[in-house]
Amino acid sequence: MNEVRRRVSEFNRIAAAWLEQLPKHSRGAEIGVWKGDFTQLIYDIVQPTELHLVDPWEFQPDFAHCMYGGKVAKSQADMNMIHAHVMTRFEAHKPQVHRCYSSSALDEIEDESLD
Repeated sequence: MNEVRRRVSEFNRIAAAWLEQLPKHSRGAEIGVWKGDFTQLIYDIVQPTELHLVDPWEFQPDFAHCMYGGKVAKSQADMNMIHAHVMTRFEAHKPQVHRCYSSSALDEIEDESLD
């Protein structure tokens, strides 16, 4: 477990350093939200004025080795609970949530609306 914590901590350090390069109060999108841990870093560091969250939150048993295919989430009901948690977690920020694949979200996000 200590190795997992070390890796998470290292990822967060690297992610934070990368996010600090982005303009504060900008408009952006996160593709693949899962439970929203990276989303939280975006809100903490970038403080975006607008953030699009794109994720289908769809159970995919063909990808059993993935978190959304059985490794963590065991059913569509689990994915629905994760989605509901993300919606509650970031409710105060009022993100634009696109519960779909990124290819579909392209049609929902106005061209040149992101920084």
